Parts: sequence; structure tokens; C-alpha cells
Amino acid sequence: MLAAMQPIVLALATAASGRAARPYVRTVVTHLWERRSAVRPVIDSAAAATLQRRLARAIARHGGERDDAAGTPLLATGIAAAQLAMLRSWLAGHAPATIDAMTDCLIACARLRGD
Repeated sequence: MLAAMQPIVLALATAASGRAARPYVRTVVTHLWERRSAVRPVIDSAAAATLQRRLARAIARHGGERDDAAGTPLLATGIAAAQLAMLRSWLAGHAPATIDAMTDCLIACARLRGD
């Protein structure tokens, strides 16, 4: 199941890097929305913690390693948690938004890096 989520992890990590092509991220967001009944149980399951760790590692790789006081691993973990929390709320209908607005929010997480 986690292997099947790898393309999604890659898209989210790319979005968090600030170098993502918006159409690429939007395509993945559309895919998640269209399959929300299958995705929600995954991001609400015990596997969500593993998914978040994988996403954080991917974000750190895509953002490059930094040795400053903020620390890339900690920032990557926060960004991964933020992205998954937004997706969880959106897919459950608790935070209504258009696909375009959700795409913009996921890409905006790049600003958390402080770059």
C-alpha cells in the first residue's frame, strides 16, 4: 500500500521543495480527490505515521540538506505533517476547498522552509 503511495509522496515532496510544476501537483490532488474514499482510510490508519516519515525523508531529499539552526529533518517533518493534515481534513470534507485551492496550499508549504 505504501509503495502505491510513492508517486503521491513524490508529488508532495516536490511541492514542498518550491520547485514543483503546479499542473503536476494539481494532477495528483485531482487523483486524490477522485479516489478520496480509498485514500481517507490510508491517511487515517496506523500506516499514516510511516507515510509521514517517508514524506518527510522525501521532502528533506528534495530540499537539500541544510545544517542551519532550523535543521532540515525537523522542518521536513513539520511540512509533511502539515501537508497530510490538510489533505486529511480536505478529503474528509472538514475543510472544503477547490482542487486549485488545495494545490496552492500544498505548494505554499514550501514557504515553511524559510528559503
